[in-house]
Amino acid sequence: MAPKVTEVFFSPGGSGERISGLFCGFAGWEGAEKLDLLRLRDFKGAAFQPGEVAVVTAPVFFGRIPEIVARKLRDVKGDGTPAIAMVVYGNRDYEDALIELADLLTANGFVLYGAGAFVARHSIYPTIAKERPDEEDKKILRAFALQCAEKIKTGSPLEASIKGNRLYRSHGRIPFAPKGNSKCTACGACVETCPVRAIPKDAPRRTDRELCINCTACIRVCPEGARSYGGLLYRLGGIKIKKACSGYRTPEFFV
Repeated sequence: MAPKVTEVFFSPGGSGERISGLFCGFAGWEGAEKLDLLRLRDFKGAAFQPGEVAVVTAPVFFGRIPEIVARKLRDVKGDGTPAIAMVVYGNRDYEDALIELADLLTANGFVLYGAGAFVARHSIYPTIAKERPDEEDKKILRAFALQCAEKIKTGSPLEASIKGNRLYRSHGRIPFAPKGNSKCTACGACVETCPVRAIPKDAPRRTDRELCINCTACIRVCPEGARSYGGLLYRLGGIKIKKACSGYRTPEFFV
């Protein structure tokens, strides 16, 4: 009998949710429940029981889990509950994000059975890794999912060491933010979606750069396609990040 499985994710651009769904499908866990941390701006926490399974997926920002995601996950509690940790990044590097997520889950009462880092389209510069996950990524994800499902069935927790440093690197910041243009109808979709309330309700074309975490949720949710990046800093950043992401990163997993 399949366990009760819940996908826990923060997926502003949709890639993390997609990879989580593919993983559960490959593992034979179709119909898993979903706990979308982006949609729950006033999240009050969740508790998991020993016989359940949590598949937890987070994006990578500057080699770390976003601070807002870490804060929300601290209120997700396990009780010896099996968990899978996954991070999704835009083909540069995941650095300390995966081990940070694994540490957070372990500290909250979960027992890890697998951890993996997977590549998806870059959220800020979407021409980078735009076809990822590709077929090779899916083969690796399938192998990871099948191994995790078998380990949970046999009660064999994670044994491998996870890549990363426990003196986590510092959080970074981006000196620009998306904003609205003349196509904006002030419908409020971006205002309601922004997880850090960086978009003023009375001026939805604007973005508070001090609050914005560049998750791109506002761009994805806009029905008019009215929010985007632009400007000199964005273009200069693109030159740098495209060079850093020029190779082909292969997904990695640990069981």
